[in-house]
Amino acid sequence: MNAASAGSNVAHPPARAPAASQRYVYIAAIFAAIGGLLFGYDTGVISGALIFIKRSFGLSIFQQELAVSPSLVGAAILAITGGPSRIDSDEGRCCSSLRSFSLQAH
Repeated sequence: MNAASAGSNVAHPPARAPAASQRYVYIAAIFAAIGGLLFGYDTGVISGALIFIKRSFGLSIFQQELAVSPSLVGAAILAITGGPSRIDSDEGRCCSSLRSFSLQAH
């Protein structure tokens, strides 16, 4: 075996991604991590409030599930669709704020 054929079996390291794409990945990872933290915080707040809601209204287990699940489902839907930011551009901040408050109140 000569030196030229021996060198062809050596694996070459993969090319590095451009700095702009690495920056995009880091920013996306940071936003994903913040979203996960906020979702966990929201879940903790709901479970803490559920103790008082259960006492005040005397809810069964099924009724507690019905009280908690809409807020989590709503948070997931708003996260997927982009939330009120699309509404802001069409209606203005005042109308979209009132709509958000009315959704949270139910």
